[in-house]
Amino acid sequence: MLKPLVEKRRRDRINRSLEELRLLLLERTRDQNLRNPKLEKAEILEFAVGYLRERSRVEPPGPAVGSPGAQPCLVRGSPPPGQLLGHPFFPPIMALYRVRVTTGPYLMAGTLDNIFVTLVGTCGESPKQRLDRIGRDFASGSVQKYKVRCSEELGELLLLRLHKERYAFFPQDSWYCSCICVTAPDGTLSHFPCYRWMEGYCTIELRPGTDVSSFEEMESDKKFALTKTAPCADPGDSSGNRYLPGFPMKIDIPSLLHMEPNIRYSATKTTSLLFNAIPASLGMKLRGLLDRKGSWKKLDDIRNIMHCHKTLTSEYVREHWCEDQFFGYQYLNGVNPVMLHCLSSLPSKLPITNDMVAPLLGPGTCLQTELEVADYWILAEVPVHCINGRPQYVAAPLCLLWLNPQGALVPLAIQLCQTPGPNSPIFLPTDTYWDWLLAKTWVRNSEFLVHENNTHFLCTHLLCEAFAMATLRQLPLCHPIYKLLLPHTRYTLQVNTIARATLLNPEGLVDKVTSIGRQGLLYLMSTGLAHFTYTNFCLPDSLRARGVLDIPNYHYRDDGLKIWAAIESFVSEIVGYYYTSDTSVQQDSELQAWVGEIFAQAFLGRESSGFPRQLCTQGELVKFLTAIIFNCSAQHAAVNSGQHDFGAWMPNAPSSMRQPPPQTKGTTTPESYLDTLPEVNTTCNNILLFWLVSQEPKDQRPLGTYPDEHFTEEAPRRSIAVFQNRLAQISRDIQERNRGLALPYAYLDPPLIENSVDDYTVQCQQDLGDLIIVRLYKERYSFFPKNPWYCKYVQVCAPSGRIYHFPAYQWMDGYETLALREATGKTAADDTLPILLEHRKEELRAKQDFYQWNGYIPGFPILINFKATKFLDLNLRYSFTKTASFFFRLSPMALGFKLRGLVDSKRSWKRLKDIKKIFPGNKSVVFEYVAEHWAEDSFFGYQYLNGINPGLLCRCTRIPDKFPVTDDMVAPFLGEGTCLQAELEKGNIYLADYRILEGIPAVELNGQKQYHCAPLCLLHFGREGNLLPIAIQVPGVQAWGWVLCECRQRLSQTPGPDCPIFLPSDSEWDWLLAKTWVRYAEFYCHEGISHLLETHLIAEAFCLAMLRQLPMCHPLYKLLIPHTRYTIQINSIGRAVLLNEGGLSARSMSLGLAGFAEAMVRALSEINYDNLYLPDDFVRRGVQDLPGYYYREDSLAVWDALERYVTEIITYYYPCDAAVEGDLELQSWVQEIFKECLLGRESSGFPTCLRTVPELIRYVTIVIYTCSAKHAAVNTGQLEFTAWMPNFPSSMRNPPIQAKGLTTLESFLDTLPDIKTTCITLLVLWTLSREPDDKRPLGHFPDIHFVEEAPRRSIEMLRQRLAQISHNIRQRNKCLPIPYYYLDPVLIENSISI
Repeated sequence: MLKPLVEKRRRDRINRSLEELRLLLLERTRDQNLRNPKLEKAEILEFAVGYLRERSRVEPPGPAVGSPGAQPCLVRGSPPPGQLLGHPFFPPIMALYRVRVTTGPYLMAGTLDNIFVTLVGTCGESPKQRLDRIGRDFASGSVQKYKVRCSEELGELLLLRLHKERYAFFPQDSWYCSCICVTAPDGTLSHFPCYRWMEGYCTIELRPGTDVSSFEEMESDKKFALTKTAPCADPGDSSGNRYLPGFPMKIDIPSLLHMEPNIRYSATKTTSLLFNAIPASLGMKLRGLLDRKGSWKKLDDIRNIMHCHKTLTSEYVREHWCEDQFFGYQYLNGVNPVMLHCLSSLPSKLPITNDMVAPLLGPGTCLQTELEVADYWILAEVPVHCINGRPQYVAAPLCLLWLNPQGALVPLAIQLCQTPGPNSPIFLPTDTYWDWLLAKTWVRNSEFLVHENNTHFLCTHLLCEAFAMATLRQLPLCHPIYKLLLPHTRYTLQVNTIARATLLNPEGLVDKVTSIGRQGLLYLMSTGLAHFTYTNFCLPDSLRARGVLDIPNYHYRDDGLKIWAAIESFVSEIVGYYYTSDTSVQQDSELQAWVGEIFAQAFLGRESSGFPRQLCTQGELVKFLTAIIFNCSAQHAAVNSGQHDFGAWMPNAPSSMRQPPPQTKGTTTPESYLDTLPEVNTTCNNILLFWLVSQEPKDQRPLGTYPDEHFTEEAPRRSIAVFQNRLAQISRDIQERNRGLALPYAYLDPPLIENSVDDYTVQCQQDLGDLIIVRLYKERYSFFPKNPWYCKYVQVCAPSGRIYHFPAYQWMDGYETLALREATGKTAADDTLPILLEHRKEELRAKQDFYQWNGYIPGFPILINFKATKFLDLNLRYSFTKTASFFFRLSPMALGFKLRGLVDSKRSWKRLKDIKKIFPGNKSVVFEYVAEHWAEDSFFGYQYLNGINPGLLCRCTRIPDKFPVTDDMVAPFLGEGTCLQAELEKGNIYLADYRILEGIPAVELNGQKQYHCAPLCLLHFGREGNLLPIAIQVPGVQAWGWVLCECRQRLSQTPGPDCPIFLPSDSEWDWLLAKTWVRYAEFYCHEGISHLLETHLIAEAFCLAMLRQLPMCHPLYKLLIPHTRYTIQINSIGRAVLLNEGGLSARSMSLGLAGFAEAMVRALSEINYDNLYLPDDFVRRGVQDLPGYYYREDSLAVWDALERYVTEIITYYYPCDAAVEGDLELQSWVQEIFKECLLGRESSGFPTCLRTVPELIRYVTIVIYTCSAKHAAVNTGQLEFTAWMPNFPSSMRNPPIQAKGLTTLESFLDTLPDIKTTCITLLVLWTLSREPDDKRPLGHFPDIHFVEEAPRRSIEMLRQRLAQISHNIRQRNKCLPIPYYYLDPVLIENSISI
């Protein structure tokens, strides 16, 4: 049975060694043939022989084997390949780079292909290395971590090459790589944004995310600029690819099938488009509407076309379309709000007289009052087209409008052609109803043509395509302007290509629905572009030039200017950060080439357009970028989103007219009016198009939302956050205004500019008012089995335009109903409606029935009542990603130990250095430092300050009686000119007292008796700045009675002749063994008390009480829920694997399960509330000014950031002490923690109620710190400080020594844990110390529970404070021989999840 296994292990060793040999040869020879990972074994060996033979010719022979200085042979027992220190040919692999790869969360974003990486730095480049782990590596949405080893450090990283190659027999596929983060050996983190598809087998190069911050750096870095796969014409072709003469440049692809994947729609968006288009068009086809060519028989029939797709606005339009006031309203807030111009005098081509309009103006006024005109001159010579075999007609009207005393804009006169005369009557509101209605309808037809062709397609779609093309062609990925503009070019090229293929092609939709057809459209757009100016492009300038800055109720203007100002401020901050002067703008050749290409290709080099051909100042650059971003986002939303709303009622936006404009008055009848409107099939095709382009498409991102993190520096990220806050305020202002409007204007509400993820329409017979609850019903679908669904949140846009947010962030398992509250945080006192109060009670009643307390061990905190993790609610369980990661890590390591025979070996270690072989490939800087310095007194003392249990040490003011240390004993270690009493008075003596372990009996492990003690350790802070141990008392063991024939031990701290005090002057092994006994006691105080009890178990109690007593709408629930994520699951795993009978604690610890639990029970009985308040704890222990205490410095910094954050949140929701005292849900939460966690022990000092705001702030800060930073401090470094087992033994196999001078190396090794116990312990600690997948760093709250502005500002301020703390820690660590990074906020998780 063993032979195949041994053979497999032998083959694996050979393959690993050959692969190491190939990489080492590649490092030295740079031979490209060696880059092939599938190189034959014989070829690798031939390369090695050839290399060694060549080296032997040029290098003198080394010393003979066996002589001094000879190199060891590569035989069994030698270091593994790649670690042959001192080998003459192969350098050691010294530098370890950690690579984190994020795959995009999109449908079909993963890959099965092989992915390789090469790192390029200032000092060289790494070998090409395959990124490979157990299981599938690059699944959609996954985050995977790898290690890249190099023979030496590469210096500052400049490039990262990604290589995508075939895997086995699988066909090639596409992979969307979001970003790659690389951590260098010195801890420096480099971000490499990608956010692009890799299609087929290819190599791409990525630059670090830190943008070049000055022109000089841009120019000096040109040699690293990337050659991008720009989907455009050859760079040498200055003409680009022009659709038609007089048009802007477009993308050069023959069809959608040839579109490059990075500009193509995602699978989600493509599916959404097809699912919208096919059912709607099929429905019309089946009803025969798309084939019916006659006139409409009556106007009411038109409302049945889209009877399932009505909106509040479309219904309002249908009811009011013929009213003069609504006709004028559309010039201000319709889909083409840019046509109106203020008149200073009447144009000669509109010969209207005062007598014509006097009855309309009223007494006391005349035509000299302020008038507005809409002039459709551009249609005067446009060619017309035939539809259904019939000629169509076009007018070029002039429409005169007047702002009446009521503030409404109404039409005064309409002339349907540009040349006055007897055949061109001026229609007035005093004419017959049908004459006046037909005149307005002709204007609306002209409005349709100008809007769709010029305002919409030309000025947003086509110009934005030109901007996107110039950006892709002229700016490298690392350029800050590229990063700024890229989000605003997303999908533009694809949608324009679709439009050219379906709308603008011969016999396309334009030919089928518009009176001017394709030829007329081309004429209209080329004429429009010839007259388009930079003033028209910039909103403030355009409004000023048109003279419409003072018109009331111009919501498009008001909202547009606010958004323009927000974008301008954001752009100004970005430009100011990267361009420090006007000179840097002028000398940026890439920027100038970009501007030049836009001028030449978008505006055809036309000087009269006013568009710049170069930019000379920061102000010019800011204005240009602001205009581009505004037109690509907000302006497009303004002219696109309302098309279905205003066009679904066809007479309000007819696409064609079948009769010529009337030349006389009094001839129009209802029948002639219907005969002038478009035919049925023309109408249906047009409305279908309106409906499709107005749908809120899937896979959209609201303005200001940038999930692709191209900017990695702090300043641009702050600017983005500020920009988002400004947009949020604009949104609130718009929603507040819209509540008072009969017809809300919401097209420039920032969340709707680029729309949300999933959108459905819910129709009601009446407006529901303020929304307070959304109920989700999950029911069976067809024959499919039930499955769980994770709902993040629900957003509802009310008819008023107000956006309601309903957070869920929970699973729905099976068939059930979930009631969600609106997201505003509210205490019970804030709810006045009976339905809301009842909802709170029902939610708490259900959760209290489901989440129940259960006594686990007498004296323990009461914990959740689940027997196994499989019974846990889905909302408490690990995600699939985290579960797979957890077991994929544990299983291979455990199997490796088993195969190597380590977990079955009960013998002692033969040599200390053999312990290093447990983790041959998982060593960090700290681990190596511990293994090298563990026996040194200075490092022994260092661990009390910055190890994994840094909260034990106390200043000693008097020597305790149970520790009779005299001055004579320690005088040699205190230095000259001082004594023990003097050092006590100076505060330089510290005590580590493990009395809590006193009297706990030990057990047997692997059939051998274990031993235990409760030592005392005295330390001195010397003049050299080191904390050193000067005396250790290890209580001896004495038999005092017999019970059931077993020897009971006295394990007290009472001094005596069998309890010697060990000193640094004792023999090396005596002193080392004494320190090891202290480290053994430290193991139990850390693992059982500081770690498991004071973080895991107490955090579980905090969590369970919160789930039972606080509803989801409670502000404290929203504040605390991120800090309870996965805590109950990891604790349930811990109880199942570690703390059960026969579990790992019973198999690897001297105290066994009962003794381990006894230590925690004792500690719980002594926990004091004041000691959990971190600043007071340092003062209580007298260590508030102890130098070199990095744990104290970092923890206080994090504590301060959390306390300030909590203060801002609490004071927002609790304005006074009475609000705290009157919150019964809060008081129940506090009382339940006191009762179930502290077991009702009054001496704990834990409050049973909170009466003031400061008390609540203190309490909540303790909870959050315990669940995050405190756990990180005692958990993250476990493997690094314990992998060298003698530094942290879990058991001791010989009794404490009762006399000095008896310890030897052999007896020391016999006292340490045996091999099996060591490996079991380290396996557990290795699992608990791994950086978890699915991690959320402190301060990162992707689940949006808070929606109010003040809490969100507080969250952003917390992130900024934590980022500064992280920066400070990393700067400090650069100067330390052993870095302390466990409280670096980026390494702290929000909650206890591992």
